[in-house]
Amino acid sequence: MTLKVCHLTTVHPRFDIRIFQKECVSLSEAGYDVSLIVADGQGDTERSGVHLKDIGKTTSRLKRLFVSSYKCYKMALKINATVYHVHDPELLFVATFLKYKGYKVIFDSHELTGKQIKHKYYIPKIVRATISHIYEFLELRICTKLDAVVVPQEHLMVNYFSQSNDLTVVVHNYVDLTECPESLNREAIKAKSVIKLLYSGSISRDRGLGNMLSLIATMDDRFQLLLAGSFSNSMDLDYAKNHIGWSRVSFKGLLNRHDLKKVYEEADIGLIPFNPVGQYLDSTAPLKLFEYMLFGLPVITPDFGSWPEFQKKYNATYPVNCKDSEAFKTEVLKIVEDDIQYLQVVKSSREIVINNYSWPVAESALFKLYKTLLVEDK
Repeated sequence: MTLKVCHLTTVHPRFDIRIFQKECVSLSEAGYDVSLIVADGQGDTERSGVHLKDIGKTTSRLKRLFVSSYKCYKMALKINATVYHVHDPELLFVATFLKYKGYKVIFDSHELTGKQIKHKYYIPKIVRATISHIYEFLELRICTKLDAVVVPQEHLMVNYFSQSNDLTVVVHNYVDLTECPESLNREAIKAKSVIKLLYSGSISRDRGLGNMLSLIATMDDRFQLLLAGSFSNSMDLDYAKNHIGWSRVSFKGLLNRHDLKKVYEEADIGLIPFNPVGQYLDSTAPLKLFEYMLFGLPVITPDFGSWPEFQKKYNATYPVNCKDSEAFKTEVLKIVEDDIQYLQVVKSSREIVINNYSWPVAESALFKLYKTLLVEDK
């Protein structure tokens, strides 16, 4: 009999690269009967062997927390899977109820939410620390009852969750090689009339929005900043539009995978200009790093946490204090002025990812976890 598994999210888009394309599709291809509960109002469908069940879209965070969570729980019971794989902090209570019903339940924590709460613009500053502590207390208590916790990187996250759950497993957010370009046609950069700096992903000041705008404002007219993604909140969007550097920005918005691939091919240098706040203080393995490298982009990274160690290991990134506009500018110009080094990094970056940071490497950890849970269930 084919074993049924169900992934749940009311926050992420239905074709989220980690949830759908990597985890759900991989499990389907491995022979599991996979359902994915989403909440976007686009209806039920099936793709790549995954059954997508839509519970409808809500219009506010409060409704998503209560109404969508209840609908998600009812749909989960209807599916009656063997294993439930929950992806949102908002669904931790749903995870608890499913566990009480006797199901196997996994919590997949994409980030350290407690740390991020301290920087949520919509929460009054005076209560952020208190809410953060309350959330972490509840999260760890709930995780003691669940069968496993999945995290995308080892640094900090394993130590945090292993306090409450011994089966804390790293399923790295490595790149999908099916999106890998067959060949790279990058040329020497120094003589180019237009040099494009790229940031892809969620856009916010915590993630270095101000650093990038201040940088591009100091660069000469050859340079252009490409932003591919959505703003985390309207306040950061307003901040960007009122910044002197905004006139030098090409804002692409949130792109589908096909169009994002075109932007990667169009760009010359990748940027990860995170500020040392929340989980970004220690995060060293965001998907964008490996995607940049897969497309042969030299990457400028922060100079704190474990970023310098990654550079020492591979000599393919450029750590710098991104809050220092002059230091940031100097690092960009250093890349541009050395065509030989640029082309060497283009070649080596791609090889590093293909050999060490591709999804099949991470996929094996996911399969091993499911087999462990299902053996325990017998």
